[in-house]
Amino acid sequence: MARTFHLGDDVLEIERDMIQVSTGLPQPSKSWKTTDSQGHEHAYADGPDRYPTLRVEGRTFWCPDCHEEHEETRLVCRLCGERVDPGTYIDTSPQYLPGRTSYLLNGEPITKERAEELLAEAKRRQDDSARLTEAPAIGSRVRLGEDVVTVLPTAEGASAGSVTVMYDVTGRMDTVSLGRLRALRP
Repeated sequence: MARTFHLGDDVLEIERDMIQVSTGLPQPSKSWKTTDSQGHEHAYADGPDRYPTLRVEGRTFWCPDCHEEHEETRLVCRLCGERVDPGTYIDTSPQYLPGRTSYLLNGEPITKERAEELLAEAKRRQDDSARLTEAPAIGSRVRLGEDVVTVLPTAEGASAGSVTVMYDVTGRMDTVSLGRLRALRP
C-alpha cells in the first residue's frame, strides 16, 4: 500500500508492506446455536466471553508416546456439565497485517519522524492558507474547527474581529474570533 503527498516541489511517499496471513485454523461461527440433551440453549456471543453458557474444563495427562505432560480442555454446559462443541468454520480468505513502513522523500529514504514533520508542516501551511482574514459575507458557510457553520449578522456589542455563526447541525449560535474560521475547501 502506498500513499503519495505532493509538498511543493517535493514528493513524499509512504509505503507500507502488507503481509498476507492465513491460519487455516477453525474460527468461531458467529451464527452458531445449539441445545444440549438437557434442553439448555447455547450460542456464540460477541465480547470477551464468546460462550457465556459454557465453561472450560481441563485435565492434565501423561503421554507415553512423547514422554511429556499434556493438557486437554473442552467446553461444557455451566448447568449440567455436558460437553458442547461450538460451531466453527475455516476461513480461507486472505487476511493482511501491516508490515514494514518506508518513507521516501524524492525517492530517498527518510525517517518516520522526518516524514511526520513534513506532513505537519504541510498541514499547517494548508490551514494558514484557509484562514479567513476578512469577515465573510452574511449567509456564507465556513469551517469552525470540525464543524460547518453559517455566518450571521454579528451580535450587537461583539468585539471587533468577531463573527456570529450558527452551527448547521444544532442551530446553536455563537460569536467567535475571525481567526478561528476557515474557508471551506472546494
